[in-house]
Amino acid sequence: MQSDTNIIRVQDIFYWIMDNSEKPIIFLELRRIVTAVFPAGRFLLFSALLPVLSCTAYFNTYYNAETAFREGLQLHKKILRNYPDSLVVTPPAEIASKYDRTITKTVKVFEAFPKGKKWHDDALLLMGKAHFYKKENEKAIRRFRQLEQDFPKSELLPEAYLYMGMAYIESDNLDKAEEILTTAEKRFPKLNEKQQITLLLINIAIRREGKSQAIALLEKTRKSIRSEELRIDLLLRTAELYIDLKQYDKAIVLLKKAPRKKKFPLQSFRIDRALFTCYRSVDSQQLAMDLLVSMLGQKQYYQYQDELLYYQGAIFNEMGKTDEAVRIFKKLTADIDTTTAATDTSSFKGRALIELALIYQKQMEDYKKAQSYLTLASKVQDTTSKKFAQKRLSAFERLIKLREEAVKGDSAVSHRSFAIGELFRFELDEPDSAYDEFLRLARDTAVDTAIIPKALCQAALIARDELGDTVACDSIFKQIIKRYPASEYAKTGQEELQLKVTIKTRQDSAWDAYTTAERLFYKQNDVKGAIHAFFELSKTYPELPVAPRSLFAAAWFSDNVLYKNLTAKKLYERICDKYPKSEYCTEQAKPRIKIVVDTLAKLDQLRRENEKKRPVTPKASAGNKSVTPDTTFAATVENDSTEILSEEEMVDETATDTASTATPDSAVTTPAKPVN
Repeated sequence: MQSDTNIIRVQDIFYWIMDNSEKPIIFLELRRIVTAVFPAGRFLLFSALLPVLSCTAYFNTYYNAETAFREGLQLHKKILRNYPDSLVVTPPAEIASKYDRTITKTVKVFEAFPKGKKWHDDALLLMGKAHFYKKENEKAIRRFRQLEQDFPKSELLPEAYLYMGMAYIESDNLDKAEEILTTAEKRFPKLNEKQQITLLLINIAIRREGKSQAIALLEKTRKSIRSEELRIDLLLRTAELYIDLKQYDKAIVLLKKAPRKKKFPLQSFRIDRALFTCYRSVDSQQLAMDLLVSMLGQKQYYQYQDELLYYQGAIFNEMGKTDEAVRIFKKLTADIDTTTAATDTSSFKGRALIELALIYQKQMEDYKKAQSYLTLASKVQDTTSKKFAQKRLSAFERLIKLREEAVKGDSAVSHRSFAIGELFRFELDEPDSAYDEFLRLARDTAVDTAIIPKALCQAALIARDELGDTVACDSIFKQIIKRYPASEYAKTGQEELQLKVTIKTRQDSAWDAYTTAERLFYKQNDVKGAIHAFFELSKTYPELPVAPRSLFAAAWFSDNVLYKNLTAKKLYERICDKYPKSEYCTEQAKPRIKIVVDTLAKLDQLRRENEKKRPVTPKASAGNKSVTPDTTFAATVENDSTEILSEEEMVDETATDTASTATPDSAVTTPAKPVN
C-alpha cells in the first residue's frame, strides 16, 4: 500500500516538473531523483513509471505549443479590445512569433510521433487557430478540414467549425462561411447557446452591406439573450450600424437608453463615444462638448483620458475656439519631447501634435512652430501620425528650398512659382495660398507666357473644388477661353462651362493622326503605310504620351507582321533611347529587343551555312547575262535587309522637340497595346 502511494507521489512530482519545464525530462536525471528518494525497490517503481516516460516528450512538445499560443493570444486580446467589431487584426511581430512557435511545435507532434494520435486533433486545432490569428486563413482552413476528416468524432469539431467559419469570413468567402456556420448549428445545437453563430451570421450580413438586414437580426437576437453583457453589446452594435447608415436620430435614441454598467467599463465607454459621434455628426457641438466633460469626470473612463482630451481639443477647434484647442492639445502632449516621443504608445498624443502643427501652420501662419510639432510627431509610434508628419515636413523643406533657390530666366522663375502653388495645394493643404500663388503668377508680366493659362486653370479648379466659389471659377475659365483660345486649357474651360467644344488641341491632332495610322492597317490593309504613319507621328508629337506608343506600334507591326527584324530592332531601341521610363520601353521594347537580336544572330548563322552550300558560279561576262538562282530561304534573308524606313528617318537628327505648355500625361488616355 505504501509503495502504491509512493508511486503516485513520484508521478505527481513528474507531472509537476513537466508543467514547469521547457525541455523534456532526461530519463537518467529522473532515475537519479527516484533512486535518491526510494533506494529500495527502485526497479519496481521505475517499471510503474515507464508508461509515463513513453509519452513524456510527446506531451511536452504539445504543452510548449499550447503555452506559446496562450501567451500570444493573451497579448493579442489586448489589441483586439481596440477593435471590438473585428474578428481578428494583424498581430505585431512579438505576438506573431509566439504563433509561429505554436505552429513549429505542433508540426513536431506529427513528425516525431506519427502513431501516437492522442493529441493529434488537439494539435491540428491549435495549429489552425495559430494560423487564423496570424491572418493566414487558407492554411487555417486546411487544418480545420484535416481535423474534420481525420477525427470525425473528435469533441473539438464544434470549435473547429466555428473557427473555420471565421476564417472564411476573413477570406471574404461569405457564402462558404454561411454554409459552414449553418451546418455547425445543425450538427452541434449547443454551439449557439451563447449566440456565437448568430453573431457571426450578423457579421456576414454587415460585410455584405446588408446593414438593414443585420439590424433586424440584431434586434431579434437581443430579445432572446439572457446575458446582460451580450444584450448591451448587441444594442451597441445596432446603434453603430445606424451610425454607418447615417441614421443618427435612431442611433441617439438607442444609445441614450443603453445602460452604463460599472462592471462593463469598455462597453459603457463605447456607448458614450458613439453618442458623442452622433452629436458631432449632426452639428450639436455643445451637446458633444457637454458629454465629453461628463466622461472626463468619470473614474471608470480614466484610462481613456488621452482620447477624450483629443476629442475635446478637436471640438474647440471646430467651434472656432483656437486658444482653448491649443491649451487642450498642449495639455495632452505635455510629456512629449524628442526623447519620449518614440516610447509613447498613445496614438492620440501623436494626433494632437499633428493638430497643433496644423493650427500653427494654417491659422497662425507660424511655420517654424508648426515644423517643431511635426518633428515631434514624426518620432511617435503611431504610424498614421508619423507618416503624415514626415510627408508634411518634406513639403516644408521643399517650399523653403524653392523660395531660396536662385534661378535665372523667365521660364525657370515661372516653373518655380508654379511648383510652389502645387505644393500649397496638394501637399500643404493651403488652397487659399495656392489660389493666390497661381493668380499672382498669371498677372506677372515677366513670366513665361506659356505657363499662364496653366496657372489660371489651376486657380479656377481651386476656386471650384476647395474654395466653393463657382462664380470665380467660371470667370477665370472665360478669361482663359478669350485670351488663349488655341490652348487645351481653353478646351477644358469650354467643357467645364458646358459650352460647345470648338477648340482642337495638339493632343487632339495627335490622336487623330494615330487613328488615321490605325485605319491604314486595319481598314485599308496598308501595312507599310501604317508603319510610316506611326513613325511620322512620333516625330511630329515627340513630347506627347502618344509618341512612344506610336513608335511601339510601328516596331510591333514591323516585327510581327512584316518580319523586318532590323527595322523592328532599330524602332525598339529608339523607344528606349527617347522614352526610357515609358512602359513601352520597360515592359515592351526591352524584352523584345533581346528576342530580335537572338533571331538576327540565328538568321546570320543560317545565311553563312547556306552560302557554304551554294555552288560557285563564274562571273558573268558582258555577253553572259545569266545569274545564279536564289533559294527561297536566301531570298527571305536578303529581303530582310531592305529596310522600310531609311537610315535618315531612323536617326532623325533634324527632329526637334516642340515642348508643349500642354496638359500632364494623365490628361491623355493610354490606348490599348497592339495584340500579339
